[in-house]
Amino acid sequence: MSSKNSFAVICLATVFCLGWAACKNRSPQTEPAPLKLAAPDQVFPGRSSLPVPAAAEAKGEKGPIRLTLRLPKTKLRRSEDSLWVQIVLTNISDKRILVLDDVFNEGPQELRHYLDTGLYIEFLDGRGREDFWFQPEDHYPPKECWPDNFPAKETEVDHSFWLEPGKSTATPAMAYQSLYDAWCENKPRPQPIGDFGEIKGYVFLPGKYRVRAVYDHTGVAELQQKRGEVPSPYLVRVETPWIELEATP
Repeated sequence: MSSKNSFAVICLATVFCLGWAACKNRSPQTEPAPLKLAAPDQVFPGRSSLPVPAAAEAKGEKGPIRLTLRLPKTKLRRSEDSLWVQIVLTNISDKRILVLDDVFNEGPQELRHYLDTGLYIEFLDGRGREDFWFQPEDHYPPKECWPDNFPAKETEVDHSFWLEPGKSTATPAMAYQSLYDAWCENKPRPQPIGDFGEIKGYVFLPGKYRVRAVYDHTGVAELQQKRGEVPSPYLVRVETPWIELEATP
């Protein structure tokens, strides 16, 4: 994790206290069905055991990983600036796997596609161009608003955890909240839409869009190979099929 991302981890933590070589065929976009998730975990909150209604769902599988992308709606309005998603990671093997992605603890805003590694979403317009996205908060609030325990220097935080065979974990149901609202205004965090998480900062011009989830830890597998090690079976790349969206005026 880069120092910049590590710093972001601390900011978020302050605000709201990763063998199998066979590749299975990915299923096409399907109508959503009730999904039974792993029981809530006190150490890693934000998971649910409740079925979640969704307007669209897509799944991809490879090795021990099943990746599920769920959306609460496929119709967007130009006035909106957020994409609500839930990503479910399921261990379909008979051995436990190590989950390396911070998003399961930090929140859905970390799903933004900017590193081409780990767990993220790709959002394209009708011409296949990358989505237009802006940083909803590009600077820190006034220093007098900073919490007393705000870290004086960057610190590495390890959010990895083991996922047992047959178990699933999901991205947190979390609405976006700015640091200013949390630190300076002491406002409560807005309520999420069901079990979905908010990625704020999109610009939806009228037209067609498509979105998919990507899980890619092949870079870590390459590092293991360079060290003469056998890559862990969960260090693979998995993509869900695209889900079609439409934005209206």
